[in-house]
Order: sequence, then C-alpha cells, then structure tokens
Amino acid sequence: MRILQLLAALTFTCLMLANARADLAIIAHPDNPLASLSEKDVQKIFLGRLRMFPDSDLETQTLDLPDNSELYSRFYARIAQMTPAKVRRYRAFYLFSGKGKVPYQAQNQQDAINKVATEKNAIGYVDATSDLTGVKVLLILQE
Repeated sequence: MRILQLLAALTFTCLMLANARADLAIIAHPDNPLASLSEKDVQKIFLGRLRMFPDSDLETQTLDLPDNSELYSRFYARIAQMTPAKVRRYRAFYLFSGKGKVPYQAQNQQDAINKVATEKNAIGYVDATSDLTGVKVLLILQE
C-alpha cells in the first residue's frame, strides 16, 4: 500500500513538472539604451505598431521563433491573446496595408539569442531559463 502511495505521489509530481511553464524573457542587445519595457510596448513592437524603441531613435528588428513552436504560441497568447493562425492573419493584413514588416524568424532559441547578441536593434523572446549571456533582459513575462 505504501509503495502505491509513493508511486501516485511521484506520478503527480512528474505530471505537474511536465505541465509547468517557464517564464519568457524579452531580450535585446546589451547596448540597447532601454533598461526595461512594458508589456504594452512589447505587444506594440511585435504586432508592428511601434517601429522604434520607446524614447530612442533606434529602429526595432523583431525576432520570432518558428510559428509551430510552443514558445511562439505562448508568447502571442500572452502578449496579444492571439493564436498562431490569428497572428498570421493579422500580419498578412498589416503587411498588405503597407505599414508592417515581417519579423526575422530564428531557427530556435539559441539562434534568437545569438542574433540579438550581435544585432543592436534586435529584440526577441526566449525561455527565461535559457543561458542569456550576451543579451540584456528588458522584461520577464511571468506564466
């Protein structure tokens, strides 16, 4: 009986850990003049409504993870309450209007970190538990 209780507790713990979600870090180049960003600013930047970093003359270059990744889905659900399909439709409309530009698509989180670390105007998002050496964290989106 004791073994069954231990197995049940272990199974529950494993399920909880598997469903746990890590926070998302909004990252920029270390020389970016900003110390932080608000969630609203991040939303505007990634939806193409804000082309310059706030209070600076630095144009933004957004970096997206692949649109079939879990982090992509979580990020847009969190900042814009949009599914990947809705983001695609929104961007298609925005691009057609001539106002928007397509974000650079990183191959994975490490690619996004590397690109942000080398491009002064880049901004991206990754799992906050990633090795963020070489980039500046502007915001942590807590899950």
